[in-house]
Amino acid sequence: MRVNLRSILKYIIVFFIGLGICYYLFKENLQRNFFDILASSNWSYAILAGFFVLVAHVFRALRWQLMLNPIAKQKTSFFNVYNALMVGYLLNLVLPRAGELLRCGLVSKKEKLDPIAAFGTVIAERIFDLLMLFLFIVILLFVYSSEIFGILDNLKIGSIFTIQRILIALFLMLIIVFLFFFLFKRKGKSPFLSKIKKGILKLKEGFLASKKIKNPTLFAFYTLLIWLFYTLSSFIGFKLFVATQELNFVSAMFTVVGGSFGMIAPIQGGIGAFHFMVSECLRFLGIGPTIGLAYATIIHAAQTLIVIVFGFLSLILGFNFNISLNNEKQQSNHQE
Repeated sequence: MRVNLRSILKYIIVFFIGLGICYYLFKENLQRNFFDILASSNWSYAILAGFFVLVAHVFRALRWQLMLNPIAKQKTSFFNVYNALMVGYLLNLVLPRAGELLRCGLVSKKEKLDPIAAFGTVIAERIFDLLMLFLFIVILLFVYSSEIFGILDNLKIGSIFTIQRILIALFLMLIIVFLFFFLFKRKGKSPFLSKIKKGILKLKEGFLASKKIKNPTLFAFYTLLIWLFYTLSSFIGFKLFVATQELNFVSAMFTVVGGSFGMIAPIQGGIGAFHFMVSECLRFLGIGPTIGLAYATIIHAAQTLIVIVFGFLSLILGFNFNISLNNEKQQSNHQE
């Protein structure tokens, strides 16, 4: 019970941190005709931006299906994979990161998979997304090299990565590697160690599933499409306001990178953190703070609404509906 209370307290704290960031961002902009700017925007583009995010979710489900097939030893159902993904995203709006565990549990139950191995595929999936994020950052460094390095010089970023801190980090990594080596080499029949070993091996199986994908070209294609539609969503969002209509596709990549870092924050739905990062990216591109915050607010609202609507649809059609059918069959069998 103590652990549950601690977890609840943690989620409450991060939620109020997100609200605090929102208050900091909105308190000045509310005095600058913020709601008038929102009302004057072309909301049809917000709907289109949300649609592009939904398409990205579909391609993400298709990519995850490719990763799950090797550990399932057969082709998994796209319907089950997609529904588990969307329900997981829905839970993330309330409990950050818990949705990743839930979607693995749901798809494992439907497809008779090991949930730990399924979670290994999620870790591998995140690594591929980080590679795409890194590719975006490299492109942006080439395009905005002088501006970015000028900012880094002003921040004196080099003072953060001192030799002492790097050595401490390397030492801690060596300790972790040694512990894993000791764990697998130790002989004995400890039930606790056996469970840990088994769990790590299952996690490794899922993590390495990407090597067993039958069509790696299709996997790479899905990955590119995911990030293409994320960027298209941000790009079409520029049409919301006159001030942002001249921004190009590379500018949209910049807001995607900023928004991605905002969503990484362990806050419900990235609230506050997403708004801050995206509005700051637009400020860097020469857009005023009020317009930048209005853009971030609408894009975040569109993304969140997509998750809520289609997450609940997946929950009802993919899980509750099947449960009700099973209950009806059981009742009819009892009557016979």
